Amino acid sequence: MSFTFPTMSQVEEVPVFQGSQEAPEQGGNNPTKEEILKDPFASKSSQILFDAIDQLQSCDASQVIDIPQLVIVGGQSAGKSSLLQSLTSIPFPVSHGLCTRFATRIISRRTPPKSRDEVVITIVKPDFELDHIFNYANDSPYDKYVYRAETLDSQTFAELMEEVTEKYMGIKSGIQPSAKNFATEVLKIELSGPQRAHFSILDIPGHVSNAFRIHKWEMEGIESMIVEYMKKPWNIVICVSDASNDLENQPIFKLAEEHVESTRLIPVFTKCDKAATPEDVVGIATGENQHFRAMKHGWFVVRNHIGDEGASFDLDDAETTLFGSAPWSRVQSRRRGSRKLRDYLGGLLCAKIREEFPQMQEQVKFLLDEQMELKDVLGEPRADHRAQLQYLMKIVEGYDAKVRQALKSPWDLPEKQMQLRSIVSIRNKEFDKDMMNQGHTYEFEQPRLTYRQDPPATDQMELPPTHEGSPQPKAKRNGSHKKSTQKSPMDNSPQPSAELRAEIQKQIHSFQSSQLPGLLNPDIFPVLYRKQTKKWRSIARDHLLRVSRDIAMAADSLLAEHLEAYDNLQPVIEDMGYKVEKKALDELDKYCSQEDNFPFFTTNPEFTWRLEENRLIRFKNYTFEHLQEVWDKVTKQPNNGVLFDASLNVMYARIHPSAALHTEDEAHDILKAYYELSVRSFIEYVNKRIVEDMLLSEQGPLLGLSTKYLLSLSEAEIEEIAREDETKQVQREQCLARIARLTKANKLAENALRETRPLPVEAVTLRDSSHG
Repeated sequence: MSFTFPTMSQVEEVPVFQGSQEAPEQGGNNPTKEEILKDPFASKSSQILFDAIDQLQSCDASQVIDIPQLVIVGGQSAGKSSLLQSLTSIPFPVSHGLCTRFATRIISRRTPPKSRDEVVITIVKPDFELDHIFNYANDSPYDKYVYRAETLDSQTFAELMEEVTEKYMGIKSGIQPSAKNFATEVLKIELSGPQRAHFSILDIPGHVSNAFRIHKWEMEGIESMIVEYMKKPWNIVICVSDASNDLENQPIFKLAEEHVESTRLIPVFTKCDKAATPEDVVGIATGENQHFRAMKHGWFVVRNHIGDEGASFDLDDAETTLFGSAPWSRVQSRRRGSRKLRDYLGGLLCAKIREEFPQMQEQVKFLLDEQMELKDVLGEPRADHRAQLQYLMKIVEGYDAKVRQALKSPWDLPEKQMQLRSIVSIRNKEFDKDMMNQGHTYEFEQPRLTYRQDPPATDQMELPPTHEGSPQPKAKRNGSHKKSTQKSPMDNSPQPSAELRAEIQKQIHSFQSSQLPGLLNPDIFPVLYRKQTKKWRSIARDHLLRVSRDIAMAADSLLAEHLEAYDNLQPVIEDMGYKVEKKALDELDKYCSQEDNFPFFTTNPEFTWRLEENRLIRFKNYTFEHLQEVWDKVTKQPNNGVLFDASLNVMYARIHPSAALHTEDEAHDILKAYYELSVRSFIEYVNKRIVEDMLLSEQGPLLGLSTKYLLSLSEAEIEEIAREDETKQVQREQCLARIARLTKANKLAENALRETRPLPVEAVTLRDSSHG
């Protein structure tokens, strides 16, 4: 008959009988739940799982996965050490006070018949980080301690505890600043032998109610540590309460009720032989006392082994005698005595292991995959030049592929700042807009035919006042509105066209000092052009700096995908970025300087077309205005020859090439036509030549980081870039160590699950029929 391993739900269903009632007997050949709990490790599958858990702990898997375990908690002097001695057969130095200064994990395992007994004692790290609780200096040589023997008597154990406490745990009692009253490490005691039972239990320092001869923060730290162990959902908590003390005066039980689910809490009364009021303890244990809520697993009562009772003392006999008498006999028999407690705990632990083991195995696999990914990120060690070059080649090839994607198909990249071609396209359009709207110092006049009803393009149609001696237009004589030329201090917009007209008048007056009046000196144009284009350099410089920042951010993001090389290669692409930026700014300065000093000429036929168009518009407007005026006067006053003659003089002054106003118009229109062609050339040069060179330069941060660049470096330079810092080396070593532990743990878990996997129904039927 196969043996069925209990689940947690089955263990929880075991009834808790009150008073003197006993569990009902069950007939047939099937084992009762009582028998299952009495010998919880009788099945082969449960032994396999328990051995697997023990091996997981031995390879430090408890540092990264959640391993079910029994945890015993209690107040100081509550009888925990005596209970541990009863459960584990380890001669804990009762009343010695040393073993309560750090956690102790006891692992007992049964070995094959005729194998020898063995005791192995080591010191290991705790299940979780405790430094933030105690903040002790981690300078004790705890990991160097190992003790091996076949047996362990009480005197030897007491001496070992003293040595471990002082030499390896570094505990120094007292309240002086250098005192260390507790340790965060765990004393691990492994017991094995053919007569041993499979068992695992963790004892943690007792809860401290008063900070006597210890620091107050240490007292608070102990409570925090107890709570941390209590809260772990995979821990089964044995809460020890002193029967000789009122339960309401024991804060450990209140902590357990607050932080431990009822399915994981096993309450135990110790020192029952010392109870001052046994009736009160029995009332709580049986549930007769309604003041205390009933416990899911019921209360256990035990007697303590007192040190002076001699070597011949039999705890089983003593507990049978004590609990066989009133009022203790009212407690259910399966809840009386250390042996019954041990059997129940074993069954509960086995059920928890069976329930949690598949999840534990999945957790091991997940953590192993995580560490393997980290190993890939860290890469292989780079000990020589060849390995260093291969490492850099691989990184650079991946980076180059991403860069080309950013320049050709940026929409496929995940982060917006990587989509460089799209970003630069937007920057170029913004530069174009800025140059067209704000690149000129003065607004140009926008002539249009006044006798057509087209809506005006701008408000710059009115002719500004001419210089002294020039005839005034009719609109001005009639008092047309004149806009203010005052600018806001923060306004970067071009100045009104009236300011340009004034500047033209000023320059004409200046250049006519050495020539005949009414003639236009061509040397005026370079002067006006430099004034009109003086903002080009600053606007273009801002544009190039923005593009440079965009390139730097894109390169940084693309390189950041190769985390293992980022710290060493980032300075390289940053330096390349600075050089390309400087080259672009120098190219801009060179272009602007040449633009200022080149002769004022063009062979573009569009210049003539634009100039003639403006001239024709002005001629048509002047002619229309004054022909209409002359015609009205002549038809209304045909004999007024003087008025007609005067009107013709005005037309002549406006239209004749030697007229002053016409000279200003000519200067304005030539400057305008030339500027409109030049600004477009400038925008195209900046965007197509300078910006594109920043993007595609083989010395830049994008295409400059290439295999060609790597091959141009010396071995010393390659080593400088590819070297690993000590932190990364340590990180790789730790990663490899974790991989080794987790690989071993994963193999152990897989083997355990495979060996304990239930047989299919067909296999069981076939096996039973063959046995028949």
